[in-house]
Amino acid sequence: MKIGIIDSGKGALGIAEGIKSLNCELLIIMDVAFFPYGNKSKDFLCKRALYLCDYLITKGVDIIILGCNTLSIYVLEFLKKSIDIKIYGVFDLIKNEINEKNIVVASKLTCDYINNNYKSNVVDGSLWIDDIQNNRGISNMVNELKKYENKYQKIVLGCTHFLIFKEEYPFKVVVPTNYLLEVLKKEEL
Repeated sequence: MKIGIIDSGKGALGIAEGIKSLNCELLIIMDVAFFPYGNKSKDFLCKRALYLCDYLITKGVDIIILGCNTLSIYVLEFLKKSIDIKIYGVFDLIKNEINEKNIVVASKLTCDYINNNYKSNVVDGSLWIDDIQNNRGISNMVNELKKYENKYQKIVLGCTHFLIFKEEYPFKVVVPTNYLLEVLKKEEL
């Protein structure tokens, strides 16, 4: 089984790490030329995602994972109508955790979507996403998020870039790859 993962950058590595136990062949696209997706238009994201999905299909993937919440929110339904392959978006994996008891840290576009569609608390983590992409770590993010750990039950990682450091968070986080692993195990892998 071949699984393709699409992200604007290192978030794809966080997804790959989370599902590596499946022993599948992973084809990873880190679309750094267009990093970050969180500030692009829906039209651009649809065209870019379709192009990247078509590429993965030519490479023989059986499943595609949109390893970016922004892509998942804005293009997943379009892609499901446009391509004939199983495709999953990471946002679907965390949306049940988006509520008033938790706080979501994500890109600006994902935060805007959550604010418009859910009763929830969000923190724009765009600068931290950039820190991770550019190898500056997560110390600034952890220090800022510590002030929320006693106010909310969980901190939902609404960007897959944050998954690269999931073992380093000193508070309870929601990790979408835990849910993704369960979904993929139900496939005929």
